[in-house]
Amino acid sequence: MAELLYRLTRKGHRWAWGSEEVAAFRRLKELLFTADVLTHFDPSLPLGFACDASAVGIGVTLFHRYSDGSERPIANISKILTAIQRNYTQIQKEAMVIVYALKKFFQYLWYIGKFILVAIFGPIKPTPDLAANRLSRWGLFLRQFNYTIEYRRTSEHSNADVLSRLPVGEDLVFDQDDSTDDVDNV
Repeated sequence: MAELLYRLTRKGHRWAWGSEEVAAFRRLKELLFTADVLTHFDPSLPLGFACDASAVGIGVTLFHRYSDGSERPIANISKILTAIQRNYTQIQKEAMVIVYALKKFFQYLWYIGKFILVAIFGPIKPTPDLAANRLSRWGLFLRQFNYTIEYRRTSEHSNADVLSRLPVGEDLVFDQDDSTDDVDNV
């Protein structure tokens, strides 16, 4: 839907604000005010997050699950992977995005107590020793939380998938904190 508007910002594209662009702009504004886009945090509702990692970034959607099984997002976050993080194995990237979500949404998750972690895990390849150490460290961090893991096929995981493929920028605080004890950053 936003493609018509994005097209206007491309180099070499002739600017033309016509009826199609006006309609797309109005529709996007309407969508921003619907419950499908974001909802308010409600401590009485089940809470979860969906996360995904791609070759370029990681993305997370924090959501409420309603009694009818539908989910509404509370917040979305993403970040670009650093050069070192791009060299991580896929399982490391998938684990890192979980840690990223836990750190970013800590107050929500800790307050609720138990939450849902929705993830897809790519093919598991042999893990180098350094990667195993990093995964162990992240595993220890994860043990302090009370959660259930739900597997979701990629086709049903579009919110976090899109965020990981189109990340908004760097997260220097997370990257600095994450790199303090990695041998490959020395």
